Amino acid sequence: MHKFHRFHTVTNHFYISRPIFLHRNVFDAWPAELQSAMRDAVGKAVAFQRALAIEEDREARAAIEAAGCEITALTPEQHALFREAVEPLLQEARRTYGAAMFEMVEAAKSAAAGAAEVKV
Repeated sequence: MHKFHRFHTVTNHFYISRPIFLHRNVFDAWPAELQSAMRDAVGKAVAFQRALAIEEDREARAAIEAAGCEITALTPEQHALFREAVEPLLQEARRTYGAAMFEMVEAAKSAAAGAAEVKV
């Protein structure tokens, strides 16, 4: 994008999920030791992916700035105005995809914030 657009704004409105799926009945039938090992491996994979995403963000920012582009971070007040402006889109998505999905996203964000607090 930075080759075509000079100005960029950090809005933090984009989310990409990288789910890990297991068949519950099969997982529940595994020995406890294997279940524990899988939970541990998934936790490590999630931490690795999040660290990788942070590094990719730094690299992308550096490439954007190196190309002479400008990156603007919103103030809390500006971010509140942005959220207000896109609220109708969020409500449309809630009607389209259902509340359960958004509840899961909020739960994941809370869990990630809690995990970040523990690691600090």
